[in-house]
Amino acid sequence: PPLPHPQDAIDASWRAALESNGRLFDGSKFRLAALACADEGDGARLVLRLGMTGYKEYLGTNQAPREQRLRLAADGERLHGDAGAFLSNALGCETVLVTADGQIALLRRSSAVATHGGLFNGPSGHPEPSRARVEEEPDCAAAAEAAARLAVEELFDSVTQETHEETNVPRAALLPPRCIGCMAAADEHGCVGKPDLLFVTRTTLDAAAVRAAYEQGAAEGWESDRLA
Repeated sequence: PPLPHPQDAIDASWRAALESNGRLFDGSKFRLAALACADEGDGARLVLRLGMTGYKEYLGTNQAPREQRLRLAADGERLHGDAGAFLSNALGCETVLVTADGQIALLRRSSAVATHGGLFNGPSGHPEPSRARVEEEPDCAAAAEAAARLAVEELFDSVTQETHEETNVPRAALLPPRCIGCMAAADEHGCVGKPDLLFVTRTTLDAAAVRAAYEQGAAEGWESDRLA
């Protein structure tokens, strides 16, 4: 049978996701269109080209069944020379949380989250265009430059906020995160998944204090069921 129209498939996947998880909402997200490393002599600079997407589009494209993802990738390559042209590619963030005594804190994703339940990762989430106040299209070069600065601030602040909300470690106990790269995992069929900026965040708390903070209850504690 023919595959559904992409928008119909997105709508159908969103309805199904809402039925299984009422916590979901279609918030705006940054879309990673391209990235490159620029050599500046004393080090490399990561250059991102960002657009706008939403969580609904992410679930309906990057998380679509394999056959639909392959068709979207093939159409993007054929029409635009870019296999990701018709994918949401919502940009996420994830950090390695390093305690004051040199331990790494990992969270096991609960069954209440939309994807990858039961797997361990660091505190993670998405930078939010709404928090950065950059959801509107800039109307001049100065506005575009200002939006770019706000977006960069949000890319770094979001991972600190996610760490606080998922572990209950106070923001005052979290040092500024360091960006160490960007990744997008591929599945066994070669389909590329959602891109994530990767960070290292250090805390002034030792492992026991981090565990105690987590056990007191985090604002987004429902997203995980264990800290290791």
